[in-house]
Amino acid sequence: MNFFVRRIKICIIDKNQAKIKEAKQKRNLILNVIQQLKEKGFNFSDCIYCDAKTDAYFTLRASHSFFLAEDGNYSGAIEQILNELFNEDKRMDYRNVLNMNSLNKYVTKDNPIFEIPYYHQMNNAELKGKIIVVYLDSDEYGNLHHFVLGFKMYSDTIEMDEKKQLRRYYDQLKQSILENANYIEALMNMAQSIFSVNLTQNQIDGIYDKYMVENIRPALPCSYEAYFKQWKSNVLEDCLGSFGIVESCQNLLNRYKAGDKYVTIEYQIKMPDDRVIWVQEMILMSEEIIYDIDIQSERNIVRAILLFRNTSAFHEKEDREKEKLQLAYQKVDLESKAKTDFMNRMSHDIRTPINGILGMMQIIRKNWGDMDKLDDSLNKMEVLTKHLNELVEDILNMSKLESDHMEIVNEPFDLNYMVEELNSLIDAQVSLQNITYHKHMENVVHTHLIGDALQLRRILINLLTNAIKYNKPNGTIDMYVREIKSDDSKVTFEFEIKDTGIGMSKDYIEDHLFTPFSQAKQDARTRYEGTGLGMSIVKGLVDKLGGNIEVKSEVGVGTQIKVVLTYQLDTSKNEKQDSSKLDLKDKRILLVEDNEINMEVAEFYLDAVHANVDKAWNGLEAVEKVKEQPNQYSLILMDIMMPKMNGDEAAKCIRKINPSIPIVAMSAQSEYSIDQTIMNDSISKPIDEQKLNHILSKYVA
Repeated sequence: MNFFVRRIKICIIDKNQAKIKEAKQKRNLILNVIQQLKEKGFNFSDCIYCDAKTDAYFTLRASHSFFLAEDGNYSGAIEQILNELFNEDKRMDYRNVLNMNSLNKYVTKDNPIFEIPYYHQMNNAELKGKIIVVYLDSDEYGNLHHFVLGFKMYSDTIEMDEKKQLRRYYDQLKQSILENANYIEALMNMAQSIFSVNLTQNQIDGIYDKYMVENIRPALPCSYEAYFKQWKSNVLEDCLGSFGIVESCQNLLNRYKAGDKYVTIEYQIKMPDDRVIWVQEMILMSEEIIYDIDIQSERNIVRAILLFRNTSAFHEKEDREKEKLQLAYQKVDLESKAKTDFMNRMSHDIRTPINGILGMMQIIRKNWGDMDKLDDSLNKMEVLTKHLNELVEDILNMSKLESDHMEIVNEPFDLNYMVEELNSLIDAQVSLQNITYHKHMENVVHTHLIGDALQLRRILINLLTNAIKYNKPNGTIDMYVREIKSDDSKVTFEFEIKDTGIGMSKDYIEDHLFTPFSQAKQDARTRYEGTGLGMSIVKGLVDKLGGNIEVKSEVGVGTQIKVVLTYQLDTSKNEKQDSSKLDLKDKRILLVEDNEINMEVAEFYLDAVHANVDKAWNGLEAVEKVKEQPNQYSLILMDIMMPKMNGDEAAKCIRKINPSIPIVAMSAQSEYSIDQTIMNDSISKPIDEQKLNHILSKYVA
């Protein structure tokens, strides 16, 4: 019997020793991780230590309001975090962010910090802050193994509820003490100055560490109330209410009797060098029994430790965080309003030409035998259609610029040819508006350039269109192209547009000119058609091309805009073929298009240059036609979005049959970017006859 008793006792002792050893190891781990966090600049009130391999966690630090259990499964913790910190409509998105597969991508040795902001509306209160994931180590395969999840909450106002503030700093102090074997050292880490006070006898017994205001250091021991009466003279007037709580020993004793064992306040004081700082004062009170020699009896006294900390940096950081948060919310609000405003404007601007086109169609049906009426209606429909296309182009271009998807190409082009083409387009517009248009080429020596002619054309068309749109009756427009400097490899041009239009104010130019959807006059959207995106696009393109833009204007007098751009010189000096004289009667072209109207329009343009056209209605049919006649086609015009087989897939198959056939993509997608391994070039829809002829000249003629 004694043998079994001894065995049981030994087992109990072994288990106790194992538990003691386990607890010691866990404490050492906690201290080690907390130290790592401090070295990384983090001091969380709430954080958990997570093990990705075992799907487990345990709490490193927890304030009074922390909602997670002391330990458990990490996957289970995710669900509780989502319920506590995220609105219902966001939980699915953040569940995907917080799961281990995602964290394994986001949190690595090279990217050790990952922040997840949260916002939760709960009982008419806003809860916002961020979860910070801190990398600790990886497993043998390089996957995330151990990490810390820290929780940081933001406060909406500078004046925090005293109870909340008290709990926050008390929690920090308690954690610091628990994590530090040396009690005094832990206190020293928390404060600039520490007072030891006998509240019952109104006496300051000791002052430790760096003293905050040297010029009023007292001789110890001294009267608590006399000292703080002197201290009060440094406190700012707005903070005297808070300071009154700690002004006398009796006030603190009353708080202690009411059950408060600790009190925390914050106030501002003026330093001897006239600096104003924030001071956070924490009073920890406890009662003890002493033997009083004078009365030969025991009695109770209340002692206190006063911790003073300079929290100015904390307030400055909190103010910056709140300002950032406020700006972020304002930005979201402005973006939301901008989207609503955009939809309202676009609804008006797009429906206007559509209504006009539908109206013209009704007029044509009712006046079928009147050729003058038919011709007039068709002309108006063409103008309305072009305007509608310009609206869509502006929106797509702005979208590309904002998403940084606008591609800049560097290809040879002839500046003279581009300017002549531009002048032809503008001449047709100004003749209808009774505006005089003058073209000036000054000191232009180099015209064979390498760059993005399309974007230059967009810039100048937008500027010239605005000059026409906002001009006055019988007004004038002057366009200048000046070569201002050059060397052996590059040349810089200045493009200037001057008009005698309605002009703009200086304030409008500085604050609104390059803002999307902006027009200088409130009634501009009725009197002057357009999206209000033109100058935003111009500024975005000029920046993208590495140039600069200068605007001068006077209300009622006119506007002068200068754009400066630099281009590489094209030393090959290849002359462009005149696409107006195209004759492709000996050429066969494969036209691949699944839409009947688009097929008819493209075929019409190809017939105009006498090309022989074969038609395919999807990518699979196009591949079969090339298989039947591998060397028959001089060019393939390939739609992208088609049934059975799309354009890119068809082009890949055709490249295997005949790698040398030029294939040009036809796409209405704003974000479509050609794969140069399968496509030679691209042309956007709706197809423009001049652009198509340029493609034909380049690859067929």
